[in-house]
Amino acid sequence: MPLASVSALVLDGLAVFEFGVICEVFGIDRSAEGVPNFDFKVCGPQPGKPLRTSVGAQLVPDHGLDALVGADVVAVAAVTDPVEAYPPEALAALRAAHESGSTILTVCSGAFVAGRRGCSTDAAAPRTGCIPPNSPSAIRPRSSTAMCCSSTTVIW
Repeated sequence: MPLASVSALVLDGLAVFEFGVICEVFGIDRSAEGVPNFDFKVCGPQPGKPLRTSVGAQLVPDHGLDALVGADVVAVAAVTDPVEAYPPEALAALRAAHESGSTILTVCSGAFVAGRRGCSTDAAAPRTGCIPPNSPSAIRPRSSTAMCCSSTTVIW
């Protein structure tokens, strides 16, 4: 079944480059060039509430965390805040999306958001180079379905 919907999880401390990659791949309508168009949503803890980014700008998500559940893909960009600062409600929504069948795509240290909530797999956790290998927040995956797509992207 083709992918139709992508929801991007954004949190305080959002890394703008990694988020930009997600937007470039899934958020731009390229149907005129024969590329599928996605129902793309930017989702945060509170719709309409500004979030800090890594460059001092703010991003205002249009959708809340409930829009993660049911998406074909939930994309998680890197954040600069420590893993312990991730909002519990965002982690719960990410887990609910994973349990409902959404594919979790992480970019760079966004893998630590997914891993923090147990959305990862048992395969050896790929290192992105953004987080030291001895980080206390290192992912301990649960199954063998992880696939490293590039040096910065992991699909769970």
